[in-house]
Amino acid sequence: MNTPAFRSDIRANAGLDYIGAKRESLLLVGLMIHCAATISSYGGKGVCKPQTALDMVLAIKRIHKRLGVPIDVLPSVRSTFQGLVRQYVEKNGPDAIMPKRKEPLSNAIIAKILELPNGMAMVRKVLNWDSPFFTVLKTILCAGFSSGMRKAEMTLAAGVDFDATHLSRASVTWIIKWCPVASPTVAQLKALVAGDFCGIKPAGAKNDPFALHFGWKPICLPVADAPANAARAIAAMLLAVPIPNSMAAAVPLFSIDSNGGGLSPKCGGQHTRYAAQGGYAGRRCHQVVHAQLANRLRLRSHGGGSIHRPDYGTMSLAVARQCCHLRAHGAHAERLRKLGA
Repeated sequence: MNTPAFRSDIRANAGLDYIGAKRESLLLVGLMIHCAATISSYGGKGVCKPQTALDMVLAIKRIHKRLGVPIDVLPSVRSTFQGLVRQYVEKNGPDAIMPKRKEPLSNAIIAKILELPNGMAMVRKVLNWDSPFFTVLKTILCAGFSSGMRKAEMTLAAGVDFDATHLSRASVTWIIKWCPVASPTVAQLKALVAGDFCGIKPAGAKNDPFALHFGWKPICLPVADAPANAARAIAAMLLAVPIPNSMAAAVPLFSIDSNGGGLSPKCGGQHTRYAAQGGYAGRRCHQVVHAQLANRLRLRSHGGGSIHRPDYGTMSLAVARQCCHLRAHGAHAERLRKLGA
């Protein structure tokens, strides 16, 4: 059609020119219908959800707003979107359009994970809680649940270079016997008692990319005699994967080797999901009948027979922390359930 990608007609974009506004609306509606018919779904089975097609239109709107030419002619786009949703549900059923979100982990599930025996097959590894990999994974579970840190804050995605906006070994400090200790010795880490604290200086996060608002508020993790205690898990990680003090600022906090290698978000999520399912069910999920899963994992049934399996991952730690915070401030249980719905 030789239509310019950049829509520079300000009056048409603002809806002040009737004919121009109709033209822009038709272009956006046509794009959304084209995307809904041609973009494949996640996994390559069938077409994408209507929301994916709408996201393409919203991306164009966002780019034009950034360039100073906002597009406001969206009423016809919304009505077309509702029609696409109706067709998608009629063809695939209401289950197909339901959002897939991570369920919150709980103390009970994390305790079950930490009780898994050594030697168990875990994705492509053999579980060994004394190995650096699983020591770091345990620390991510415990620290993530206690602090509410997101997956992206604790892991380093492939292709992303480590820099000062990430958590490093220098982000951790301690209060031992009411005295601040930046670099505790091995003896001090092994002799931690109740009343000691581990402090983590927050780094860049999704809601604070440059740590301007929360960087000066350290996360305090008290030492306690509990299997999932975050402070003790961090101490065990520092002992299992020692890093020289001179390299502390240049190495990710959750490093699995002395060279600074860390868990990727995908790897951490896979092992967390597998451990949560296998640990809480007591075995591999596909080996447990649906009745046992429904009882142990509280699976929800939709549409007369299809069973929704709770999906856990590293993001479940932040969701759990958010649920605890909302519950402490009097949030209704129904609102908390919607977070993982």
